[in-house]
Amino acid sequence: SLDWSVLNAVDAVFLQRPATLAAVELIRMAHRLGKPVWIDYDDNYLAIPETSPRKHLYGEHATTCVHRCLELADIISVSTMELFNQYAKALNHVDKATFWYLRNALDTERFALKSRKFDGSKNKTILWRGGDTHGDNFQPYLHKIGLLYYNHPETNWVFVGHAPAEVLARIDNERVKRFDWNNDIFAYFDLLQEIKPDITIVPWVNNDFENCRSNNSWLESTMAGAVTVFPEWSTEFVPNSMVGYKNAEDFYERMTNLLADDDASVLTEKLENSVAMINEKYSLISQNELRMRLINELVEVRPTADVPSYSKLSYLIEQQQTQDYPEYRKLIAQTGDYLIQTIKPVSTVVFGCLTGALVEHMLDSKVPQCLGIDDDAECLEYFLVRNPHYQHAVKCVTDLEPIHGIFDLGVALDYFHKIPMDEL
Repeated sequence: SLDWSVLNAVDAVFLQRPATLAAVELIRMAHRLGKPVWIDYDDNYLAIPETSPRKHLYGEHATTCVHRCLELADIISVSTMELFNQYAKALNHVDKATFWYLRNALDTERFALKSRKFDGSKNKTILWRGGDTHGDNFQPYLHKIGLLYYNHPETNWVFVGHAPAEVLARIDNERVKRFDWNNDIFAYFDLLQEIKPDITIVPWVNNDFENCRSNNSWLESTMAGAVTVFPEWSTEFVPNSMVGYKNAEDFYERMTNLLADDDASVLTEKLENSVAMINEKYSLISQNELRMRLINELVEVRPTADVPSYSKLSYLIEQQQTQDYPEYRKLIAQTGDYLIQTIKPVSTVVFGCLTGALVEHMLDSKVPQCLGIDDDAECLEYFLVRNPHYQHAVKCVTDLEPIHGIFDLGVALDYFHKIPMDEL
């Protein structure tokens, strides 16, 4: 847990991939204390594919939070040019002084790069590295990968991280090795060097999410002495240093040519160019100099973003606690259904009804009489706009006349949405 006393002791706040309500609240807290905030994204969380195993984490709730973080942050940085383009669309304006493309880089002091001369041996090792979110990327290439595997029996194939079942079903035998992902960067880089790959493949589908991915595979593979086969349409494609392809057919043709190259001159040239390019433009030293400059500017010069005052309704909207949000409606429905099934009320009064979500659900569920009471006219107006057919179902406490009759259920659960349903 993080409270104001911790934030008050720092000069600035940095958040990586903020996409939760907690992140939004943290940024707002930092701004109230006069602390500038820098946020960074390395994936397009506004366009997670439906088939992604992480889709359930990045639904409407998360994208709303990402939009809010983008609006509030003092500095935004992203790791690819396409991410810059996609996130720029989500902002009303792009101030280049506050929105930065900071490319990924390799720590060339700790992981020295070396060129090497490839021989003409057909016994090549082909590497793929990545997590389980890459499953869709293989789909257009499955047939071509199978052909490459069986048409070049001298090759060995290595998968580090996730090995898609669809791929293994086509090529899995003694020429395939699999290694689990290791989050220890030194152990991971040591493994890549032990594998001694010759070629790293990067199969991609062309969509708004995948196109925002980085060229980390190229940085890592160059460190391990391999040449990377990479999609030409990506903004992170590096001409002359990578072997580019346009589609699955072109991927197969480029790979076939590399494996058939008797003197491996293309591989030798591409690796040599990659080493030179990374040392010149993708070294962590130069990127950290830029990051340090941004930190100094952020702390010394950059004003914090405006933090507008909240009305109760605007607060509820930002917290995604109105009837417009499916998850909130779901919790309201679970709570209301529990009360209806347990108590079977004929009449209900909801004290502090806010936007009248529970009142709305009770009436929609045919509870004969339901009244919501609150002190915020704006919240009640929200209810009336949504429910013109329930005009007499909510009252402002300042206008409330004595209630005659008996209600068999009174509800005053201000924070019911935080109570686990199995404890309710």
